Amino acid sequence: MEINYKTVATTTIPVILKGINVNFSAEYENNIPGIVTFSCDGHFVDESSQRSDYLNFSGSYDCENRSFTAISGGPVSPVFLTLLEQPIMEFYNTIKEG
Repeated sequence: MEINYKTVATTTIPVILKGINVNFSAEYENNIPGIVTFSCDGHFVDESSQRSDYLNFSGSYDCENRSFTAISGGPVSPVFLTLLEQPIMEFYNTIKEG
């Protein structure tokens, strides 16, 4: 019987990106993960339009190519997605350094 071991890195960050709670996770075997998965939940106020939206979505982000590979749920704010990239990369870089 072959047993495969995986390392799982997770964190929950109440992102001070407009009060949205964001959960990050990454699962990998021998190398650092290339993909970070996330889920977001909370009220987001877009400063430019003063519009408030309830966001509840999840997805994955390819840290090597710096692109969102999947997003599900909704609604999704493009402004918030832009803000989300920095904490995703900080999470990824922390795993990389560990």
